[in-house]
Amino acid sequence: MSDTPTTPPSEMTDQPEPAMDANPHPEQAPPQEDPLSVAQAEVAKLTAVNAELADQFLRAKAEAENARRRADEEVSKARKFAVESFAESLLPVADSLTAGCHCRRQRPAVAGGLRSHAAPA
Repeated sequence: MSDTPTTPPSEMTDQPEPAMDANPHPEQAPPQEDPLSVAQAEVAKLTAVNAELADQFLRAKAEAENARRRADEEVSKARKFAVESFAESLLPVADSLTAGCHCRRQRPAVAGGLRSHAAPA
């Protein structure tokens, strides 16, 4: 007897046997992607994300600069109006002092007489 297995003549064909793990529906098989194309797709995706983040960064930076500029302008205006308000409140006092000085120069006797009457002896 021989050690080689014998196959019945009904199973002998010239066609190779289909593999057991082969998909019976090849149109549904997942496509085998090239690693290079996968990497290129990943690079394209990351490049788009990078561009979006760079745009967001620039917009946030510009917004921060605008906020700082607006705050500086508000501080400057507040100082200007504070000084202006203070000066306006001093105008009546300055006018009264000026009028008093002019009055004293024009009537020195009256000013002296008021002092002599006002001071107790």
